[in-house]
Amino acid sequence: MPVHLSSTHKGNIYEILSDFLLSLLGVANPPRRQFDDGYDFYCSISTESNGLLTFDSPFMIQIKSGSSFQVQYGKQLKKWKPEDIQWLFRHEIPFFIGFIDIDTKSLSIYDTTGIWYLYCDLNTNCSQVVFKPNKHPQGTRREVPKVKIIKNWETNRNKGDGNRYEIDLGNPIIDISINDVDNTELLQKKKDILRSIILIERENIINRNLGVNFFNEIKQNSTNDSFGIERGAKILQNYDQRYIYKIYDSIRFTMVSLALNLDSNGRSEECKAVKNLIKFIPREGLYKELHEQNPPLSAWLTNIE
Repeated sequence: MPVHLSSTHKGNIYEILSDFLLSLLGVANPPRRQFDDGYDFYCSISTESNGLLTFDSPFMIQIKSGSSFQVQYGKQLKKWKPEDIQWLFRHEIPFFIGFIDIDTKSLSIYDTTGIWYLYCDLNTNCSQVVFKPNKHPQGTRREVPKVKIIKNWETNRNKGDGNRYEIDLGNPIIDISINDVDNTELLQKKKDILRSIILIERENIINRNLGVNFFNEIKQNSTNDSFGIERGAKILQNYDQRYIYKIYDSIRFTMVSLALNLDSNGRSEECKAVKNLIKFIPREGLYKELHEQNPPLSAWLTNIE
């Protein structure tokens, strides 16, 4: 039998137990070790109907041991790479952090919505980002990210801005233990809570991809309690005129669709108000396909002034 480091063996146990507990929520797929890029599991949540399971609400989660009190991204100066930070701001599906506790056979899952606070303030050139769990009494909000200068950091070598950003994870969104195995009702409640956070994160990702810096983060929550979740909105006020056109571009077809449907339903006053907004939206070549597909629409857009 080959020799194993005890730390490696313990890490394998953490992963196996995490796999089992995450599977209580749906399906958990660990990447091959050859392609392990920082996400320990790609997961989906299950729904049972008529004895059949369907899966939805995909998410990623990175698992750490219960003895870890924080998760840091961005290595020390000599090993630092920009990619260690950049991927935090480029997720295409929601990303969570989990802490596994071997003693209690449980997994605590935390959201990472605090990262949007940095993104909205354009603080993405970080040298280090640290996520820190924190026990908050009911009614107490999470702290805004703390910024600390890293001593002896050489910022002139393209190593980020020389700052360490500490993000308060607050309480776990949910926790799962082996005691939940046969408690279908409790598991369903935890799935619903996790889904609600995934939905918030999906909206954040859509806004980022549209170029609109409006994000929701979780500011307060109690573990396994959907009623204790409080959102906090973060909006970027940008004095660059180009940002206005990004916002216009993101609502362009939404406004056209809204106006047409208001018109079809005889809601003329609302329709007029939306038309007044549409006329300010730049449309150089952007309505070409709509004109070709729908001539009446073309006439309507031409006469909205």
